[in-house]
Amino acid sequence: MIFTVLSLAFAVTGYLFISKLKRYFPDFYAENKCTLLFAVIGLSFSLIIRGFIDNFRFFTRNNADIHAFVTTYVIQFNVTLFILSDLTPAVF
Repeated sequence: MIFTVLSLAFAVTGYLFISKLKRYFPDFYAENKCTLLFAVIGLSFSLIIRGFIDNFRFFTRNNADIHAFVTTYVIQFNVTLFILSDLTPAVF
């Protein structure tokens, strides 16, 4: 749950930051628009993925069928989490 809240807070803060840059520093914004948007979206996306996987594991822990599925594919969940949540932000 915490990663979902953090991702939403980061996305909103990033959007507000970029809008302030656009308003007060239009030359800088014009030169770096794509880079700024790409960074905010990329970092927010990685937190959203992490939050989704953590929420999925937390809210389905009492369902035996889903728990068995997650236990069976725990390596795939961990690899996906590592690639999308830990390695992706390193690119930005």
